[in-house]
This record gives sequence, C-alpha cells and structure tokens, in this order.
Amino acid sequence: MSRKHVVQAGDGIDMLAERYGWSADALWDEPENRALRDQRPNRNTLLPGDVVTIPEREAKTVSVATGAVHRFRRKGVPWKLRVRLADSLGPRGALPYRLELDQGTELKGTTSDQGELEHWMPLDAKEGVLHIDGDQILLKLSNLGPSNSIPGARARLVNLGFLDATAPPDAVPTALAGFQRRHELEATGELDKPTVAKLEEEHGC
Repeated sequence: MSRKHVVQAGDGIDMLAERYGWSADALWDEPENRALRDQRPNRNTLLPGDVVTIPEREAKTVSVATGAVHRFRRKGVPWKLRVRLADSLGPRGALPYRLELDQGTELKGTTSDQGELEHWMPLDAKEGVLHIDGDQILLKLSNLGPSNSIPGARARLVNLGFLDATAPPDAVPTALAGFQRRHELEATGELDKPTVAKLEEEHGC
C-alpha cells in the first residue's frame, strides 16, 4: 500500500527516494505524483505541505552468473551543489575556500575565474558554512522553494543580491520590479512567467 509523505522544509525527491528505498526518477514518475510534477517542475524545489505519494516497494530479482563479480549502480545519488559568488566588483574568482557541512564533511577548493564552485553533496546535508577570503557564509541546502512561489522567488532574489535576507514580506514586489528592470522585463513587481524563467536562468535553478 502506498503512503503519503507531507513535505517538510528541506525535503526533495532525491532525499525522499533515498529515505524510502526508491530511485529518484521512479518516485518522481509515479502516476500518483503527476499533479505535483505539473505544479513543481523541479523535483527538488518543493514547498512544505506538498504531498508526495510513496508507493509500496516491490522486490526485484536479477539473474547473474555465479563465480563472477557483479557491479550494480544506483541512479541519482548524490546531488551536486553549484554556487556562484560575486560582489559589487564582479565575480569572486580564484579564491581558496573551505566548506563545512553539518553532517561532518569538509570540502576544499578554489573558485573558478567566474567565482563558481561545485561539489557532489551527501543527501543528508542540510546546511553548510563556506569560509572564503575572511568571510563565513551560511548555506541552506535542499531548502529552496519553487521559482514560481513567493518563498522560492524571495530566496532567489536574496541570493542574487536584489533583496536583503531580513527584508519584510512586502519588500518582495519592489525587489521583483528591480530584477525585472535589470533584465529588461516589464517592471510589474509580479511573479509572471517571463520573470520566473529569468529567475531560474540567473540563479541556475
């Protein structure tokens, strides 16, 4: 019998698939999750309160030859974090950094000339602290809402520098209008389809 999982902050399909023993693709393609797929194009940007159907697992058997070593590969594990850093002077490129994850992993590297870094992430990582050039930046992992929702748009505007993280909710339309003007869109302050598409393009997801 299938079960219903009510999404909590930080939940994504990849993480839920790992928890319940499914591949992420199979879980997301489950027919009972079609309405959610239509509403949330990115399977890992869900909103708290969304409901994911978790089908009952069925045992799978595979016939293999004896006396040999066989390798089985799991799909969709883990996931990749991509970050682009910039300030008023431009990309923060060629800077060494250290990323501490909440579950104990430490990652090191140097940003690209465009201020980019990327790493494969454990599915259970929820937060990280990025140490770079004397700064400590808190990263909330697996906690980004859909781009067509106000929480998701707000988070992207903050990350892109159009909105302060402590700004009140009524500041979002003004920030959206500023983003729209920057990218030569109609400055309505509303989360319309062209704005959603541009937010995803600029933010990377």
